[in-house]
Amino acid sequence: MAAAIRPEAVQSLILIEPALQPILATDIEGLKLPEIQEALQVVSAPLMAAESPGDFARLFSECMGQAIDGGLNPSAAALEAHPESAQALGCALLNAVLGTPQEMRAAADIVKAEGIPVYVISGGYSASQDACCKAIARLTGGKHIIIPCPNHFIQQDSSKLFNEFLDKEIQNLL
Repeated sequence: MAAAIRPEAVQSLILIEPALQPILATDIEGLKLPEIQEALQVVSAPLMAAESPGDFARLFSECMGQAIDGGLNPSAAALEAHPESAQALGCALLNAVLGTPQEMRAAADIVKAEGIPVYVISGGYSASQDACCKAIARLTGGKHIIIPCPNHFIQQDSSKLFNEFLDKEIQNLL
């Protein structure tokens, strides 16, 4: 949303599985698609299933795919290793101040109108996450790119592919 406030200061945006699921509620075209309806569950399913903020943090982190070795992703593994931090993380997530769906959509419309190059990256491990990223790319006038990764931590666990993509795209912008 900051890019919409000062678009002249932004040369491009790289969004990695951004927490913009609420914007999907403003997309009448997209809401008809089952994969978009499923994408809306990325946050709401753990929220509805959780019995505490700590539960929410654990359930939410488990939705972010698996580790390269098939185990827990880095976030879920950290919460398992340090369960005392789950409650604090859950409270922080639940108290996060996000824009409304309408504010997110207005920001996306400005980014699109300003012609800011937007790359919305997902890892291909979740059809709903990919669908969400594809919709966000469409709404911002950007491109959706899948960089194969078993989890949300694309720049960490698929760093070679991520960096190759960035190098290529930066050269295209110059």
